[in-house]
Amino acid sequence: MLNKMLLFFEKQPTVYGGYTLKGKPLVKNQSNSFSAPLLYAAKGHRNFSNLYASQRWIFDYSIVGKNYYGDTLKMLVLLKLY
Repeated sequence: MLNKMLLFFEKQPTVYGGYTLKGKPLVKNQSNSFSAPLLYAAKGHRNFSNLYASQRWIFDYSIVGKNYYGDTLKMLVLLKLY
């Protein structure tokens, strides 16, 4: 199941902050709470190195404290990866 999900996101030009079960974006913005778990799942999978690289954007922005859930996931992934 994980490979199937990662294959779907690998093909997306931009990974948005949520999707329907049919694969349609729910919003037109990116989200730490969606990208951080994808970044962690793609790490170490040679086939998904492009997905891993594309989701590293979450570390380009500092935590401002307005998105508790997304910031917490970002921090957990940061601690686990490094």
